[in-house]
Amino acid sequence: DDPNAGRSPTRTFRAITPAEHQEFLRLLLLYQQEQDAFQSPGSTLATPEGAISYLRHLVSDPGRRLWWILLGEQPIGFAVFRLLLWTAEPTGMIDDFYVLPELRRHGHGRRAVAAILAHLSQLGATGVRLQALTSNQGAMAFWQSLGFSSRALLLGIAHLMERPIPP
Repeated sequence: DDPNAGRSPTRTFRAITPAEHQEFLRLLLLYQQEQDAFQSPGSTLATPEGAISYLRHLVSDPGRRLWWILLGEQPIGFAVFRLLLWTAEPTGMIDDFYVLPELRRHGHGRRAVAAILAHLSQLGATGVRLQALTSNQGAMAFWQSLGFSSRALLLGIAHLMERPIPP
């Protein structure tokens, strides 16, 4: 008998290793394709070459964290975040955040954000920022439900959103 029979797979969050970059690129391309739907017509982020270039950019910055959102051992999303050191107080920045569409609205994203906030708090962050496209109402609602509020409108297309991180 399997002692785990009938149990839900465990949700975990961990760093993406270099050996997993191909799988990360697959999910990054899905994320970028979804983001393209919210961009102006003719604008495209989602190309294999663009995803590879963006991954190179991410891994060249030692301060960026690339984390899997896992269900069991299966990647179901990712988060890219960092600590901004040039702000008045140490502030976290969530650069990219993605959960596969079919697995949304099950608490995976909320738990991942809680893990990110805890990690940023351990690094000394007192707040966290992100950018959300104004046309992506689902993302705007998700972040607002987690206590983020808009602090500025950037070029009329994205909100700079912030929230404090409790000590």
